[in-house]
Amino acid sequence: MQLALRDVTIGFGDGPLLKKVNLEVRQGESIVLIGPSGLGKTVVLKLFAGLLKPDGGQIIIEGRDLHALKFREQVQLLLKMGMLFQKNALFDSLTVGDNIAFPLREKTLLTEGEIQDKVGYFLEAVGLAHARTLFPDEISGGMQKRLGIARALALSPQIVLYDDPTAGLDPITSRKIADLILFLRQEHKSTTISVTNDMARAYQLADRIVMVVDGELIVTGNKRETLAHKDPRVSQFIHGDLTGPLTESLT
Repeated sequence: MQLALRDVTIGFGDGPLLKKVNLEVRQGESIVLIGPSGLGKTVVLKLFAGLLKPDGGQIIIEGRDLHALKFREQVQLLLKMGMLFQKNALFDSLTVGDNIAFPLREKTLLTEGEIQDKVGYFLEAVGLAHARTLFPDEISGGMQKRLGIARALALSPQIVLYDDPTAGLDPITSRKIADLILFLRQEHKSTTISVTNDMARAYQLADRIVMVVDGELIVTGNKRETLAHKDPRVSQFIHGDLTGPLTESLT
């Protein structure tokens, strides 16, 4: 087990969003979080990333309770993670190459030559070598997403968190991004947790799918197990049905 939520509760003023939820993620596993908007998928990512602290329960990373550690120990543990935010969080004033170089300059003791070598490697890996001197607003949305992935991987994290990595992309570009995530996961032997509501991409990326709904985490399993799942909330969501328990409150 590399990551875990243990009896985690968190809320934001209107009662708990997640209520005593549990999840274990094995080393090298790819987990995909699905579920209706606003019910906690990104919150799960931010809990693992240390960006949110639970109201109760434990966030376990590599067997250690994150919030029981001293600040310096927390930082060292969190440096093993990379995160792609939904809107990429790129620096508009930095070139494509410098966006990747930034965390390397801030967090490592590499020489500038070594940093540029790493930048070149990651740009090549995501197919952006030709765009090294361009700025983010000079490249397409799909290219910006690839740049965000490269920057998330710049410090060679063992754990990578992807918040809706294919949002707003056309189906072909979306599939290419998912292929890239799978390739880089295999290349770096990393553990990944991704958020998406695109079921085609969820099936493509996941070893196991987890639905976040009604304050719960429902582990639905792989594609075959998810398609056969008996919970009506899961069935309605994955098939996009207009009627069912997820929409009863609106009718």
